Amino acid sequence: MTDLQLVLLGVGAIVILLVVLYNWWDQQRYKKRAQAAFASYQQDVLLDPSMTPMDADTRMAGEDDLPDDDALATARRQTSTNDEMTYGRPTIKIQDDRTEPVIARKEPVIQPKVEPAKAENNLFSPNAASAAAPTNTLKTAREVLTYPSQQDEKADMLLEVLSHTALDVDLIRSLHRQLNRSGKRISWLALMSSGEWYPLDVDANLAIMGLKIGVQMADRRGPLDEPSLRQMVGALETFAAETGSELRLPSLAHVLANAQKLDTFCADVDVTIGLNVFADSMPFSMMTLRDHMERNGLRLMADGAYHMVNDKGVHLFSVINFDNSPFPAHPSPKDTSEGVTFLFDVPRVADGINVFGLLSDLAFELSSQLGARLVDDNRRPLTDHGIASIRQQLRAIYGTMNLKGIEPGGQTALRLFS
Repeated sequence: MTDLQLVLLGVGAIVILLVVLYNWWDQQRYKKRAQAAFASYQQDVLLDPSMTPMDADTRMAGEDDLPDDDALATARRQTSTNDEMTYGRPTIKIQDDRTEPVIARKEPVIQPKVEPAKAENNLFSPNAASAAAPTNTLKTAREVLTYPSQQDEKADMLLEVLSHTALDVDLIRSLHRQLNRSGKRISWLALMSSGEWYPLDVDANLAIMGLKIGVQMADRRGPLDEPSLRQMVGALETFAAETGSELRLPSLAHVLANAQKLDTFCADVDVTIGLNVFADSMPFSMMTLRDHMERNGLRLMADGAYHMVNDKGVHLFSVINFDNSPFPAHPSPKDTSEGVTFLFDVPRVADGINVFGLLSDLAFELSSQLGARLVDDNRRPLTDHGIASIRQQLRAIYGTMNLKGIEPGGQTALRLFS
């Protein structure tokens, strides 16, 4: 080996030795710091109950008839994690149009308060006796704060009034009267001190901690308009100021835009089908007509029309006199009709394809029995091909409704198409 190679080997060995020594010294330094940090003994607060604090601000729901902060936070649903809660003075928060991601987390457990049964503490009027009193079963906040199906964010503007103290019942009744006079369909839920939501009973003197109000954004009269909306918001702002509660509203511009979109959607699927049975040569007897209707399950009702309802009392279709005059309850041999119309209100009927099949079969049968003509609204003869074409249109309408999340014949559809 040359002298140069020996020198390089020696330098390399020295460098390796220095690196090893530095790592050992650094490890000893951090080891001493760790020992100093954990030198003192600390008790485990989970194993020692005496170490777990319970101050005045840490309350279980029902302890003093107020829902806890976690329960209220879950009830709001749209509350941003960066929003600061403000109670004791009126606060109006306008939500933006963004949808924040929801992060799954363990919900706090709420212990409902159990009290002896008292007549004055009944949360419902006698019509709602089926609702059970709170039990001692533990429920999470998400399980307790469940909104009934009478409110639907696809059809309703949803807003909330929340308070840490019981709202004035007389002011609630006044607000109830004001908003219901607007001519819009409005639904009301009340937040009880147990943290549970129930339909509002304005006649009961209950400790109500909040309100959830649904204002329907459209029906067959048209969409929710800006003057009506601002009038309702004004009444709500006054209520919040008088009760010192927090009013939570969505963006009003967003609500008006959604109302217009909903109204356009409803107009696109709001179809009524009419099948007409016209007398061919001479008017047919009302007595014969009544016998045919009753034999097939239709009944004459107070509006003077025959109606088909299912075994649950749900309306399926109706038959009216062609000249819109009411059918007589007890027709005489002299009573006749030039024709009748089978009416089918498409979006208000569940299982509409099969219901329309029943309607068309009865119309064909009646026209055959009376020697009459079955025609559409343009008085063109209806054939099997025409019926098949109507079925295809029904499939398209019902498909559009289902994609929108509005079930044909469901509660939301019945509200929208009324």
